[in-house]
Amino acid sequence: MLIHSCRRRSVAPLDVQLNGTPIQQVQNYKYLGVVINDTLSWSNHIDLVRRKAAKGIGLLRRLSWFLPRQALCTMYSAYVLPHFTYADAVWGTCTQVQSRGLERLQNYAARIILHRRTDTSATAMRRELGWPTLASRRAASVAVAVYRCVSGRSPSYLSALFQASEHTHHHATRSASCRGIRVPRVKTEFGKKAFAFRGAQLWNALPASIRVSKNHDVSTSIKAHLLTYTIPNVS
Repeated sequence: MLIHSCRRRSVAPLDVQLNGTPIQQVQNYKYLGVVINDTLSWSNHIDLVRRKAAKGIGLLRRLSWFLPRQALCTMYSAYVLPHFTYADAVWGTCTQVQSRGLERLQNYAARIILHRRTDTSATAMRRELGWPTLASRRAASVAVAVYRCVSGRSPSYLSALFQASEHTHHHATRSASCRGIRVPRVKTEFGKKAFAFRGAQLWNALPASIRVSKNHDVSTSIKAHLLTYTIPNVS
């Protein structure tokens, strides 16, 4: 697979051999459950996620008239939600159109579980079920990944992406963990999708009480803050 800009309509084929055996050139490749394509657009992976989630939602719809709400919620958490959240910190930079498509699938699942009409507010249904948006879940996954980096719980090649800011944003403690992370300078919109950039921005936006916490439940606090804080802001 040859990575190239999505603006290029055609790419010259490669003639690569290994021990005399030609290596096939592909436009996308599935690695550890994530589909990577030659333009790094995540479109192929989003299509895969939507197909798998839709299959689980179809099963949910067929059983919705026989099972109680709690059982349907359990089925959603077991058979649908994992497709939305697997490796979402990696492919979370999908486009707004792709993100809305995923949200519509989750809203459809909520409508099935609650037996609501198509004109029912998606925000009201999520609030009733206690579901955050999928975008909120992806943000939480990124923030937790950054926490593991700054706390030395990730491989060095990931931890090296985040450097402490030169000044301290909060003076309540001298702990190094209270310092913000230096946001790298980027010149393009594509650069803003990098883990180092969006991760630093998310980390700096967290309350100081979470960033300086030394409890073992920091990851839980990060998820709780991001999952609940962004629910009212997404319709």
